[in-house]
Amino acid sequence: MYGKEYTDIQTEFSRYAKLLGHPIRVAILEMLTKNSELTFGEIASTLPVTNATVTQHLQMFKDAELVKTRFDQPFVRYSLNKEKKEELRTLASLEIGDTLFFIADKEKRAAELAGQMRTILGERLDLI
Repeated sequence: MYGKEYTDIQTEFSRYAKLLGHPIRVAILEMLTKNSELTFGEIASTLPVTNATVTQHLQMFKDAELVKTRFDQPFVRYSLNKEKKEELRTLASLEIGDTLFFIADKEKRAAELAGQMRTILGERLDLI
């Protein structure tokens, strides 16, 4: 990019914005913020998609180190990585969130989305 680089905040915000760019992943994040740990079946049973699709979305969280797994045969249990909680909360509170959503949509919708993101990533992470 012509000798310029993105800031760490821009890079991390972009990574999490992409991660939360699908309603299934937002739903999974909400479930995991309300529950300390859930089995695959508990997550999958509440979503209107196949188990294979849930697996793909959970894998994206695992790849981003946002979700941890614990094997408790015959179950796989999922929980949020508490070490990433503060990072998410910080990124959700940045003004860049408002800017990103404003560019993506109209002003009213941008404010709604930014508020929802703050709620999901900020306040609900306090439950953990």
